[in-house]
Amino acid sequence: MSYIKIYFGTKPVFLCDELTEELDLLKEKKDTIYQESLSNYILQAMPKDIEKPEYNAGIIFHDDLAQLKEVFFDQFQVIQAGGGVVYNEKEEILLIFRNGKWDLPKGKADEGEDIEECAAREVKEETGLKEVSVGPKSTITWHVYTERGTLILKETHWYLMTASVNAMLIPQVAEGITEILWADKSDLPKYTVNTFPAIIDVLEASTS
Repeated sequence: MSYIKIYFGTKPVFLCDELTEELDLLKEKKDTIYQESLSNYILQAMPKDIEKPEYNAGIIFHDDLAQLKEVFFDQFQVIQAGGGVVYNEKEEILLIFRNGKWDLPKGKADEGEDIEECAAREVKEETGLKEVSVGPKSTITWHVYTERGTLILKETHWYLMTASVNAMLIPQVAEGITEILWADKSDLPKYTVNTFPAIIDVLEASTS
């Protein structure tokens, strides 16, 4: 991987050690912040700067992506989470409607919990599914939010899963989930107009 994409709300910040064609085009836009530095001052400024209305994306370049990731992540409280892209026998995908947005089942890992086990547990809890088969990891997403004044960076590991189309679905209302459905791949665009950019990334990685 030549970059890591971190969402601050709907705005992506890319940590990279290579300017791909996509990133090179993004770099030239006036609403993109571009930095080449491991300076703590520069890195700490990015979360504040990306919130400004004149910016829609950010890029931080360094020739050692692992080092850049370590230094950048140090300014956040990093938490682990797991989620699932669940298919049935008809190759339909399970979507949930949570707090006014179409979403995929996911949640934070409990202390000491294996991330794959976390993903399966969260899918079951949020959808009412009793049985899911966990397949390979599809992708990882990152997003930042503030909780009680602390900057949180959530790293979510997404797994491909399967479940029966005939299984009973029960939305976890306590988590703001009011609807669950199986969606055909061809119908996904009508749901993704009302979802989060990171969920679109997960679906693209999981349906290609």
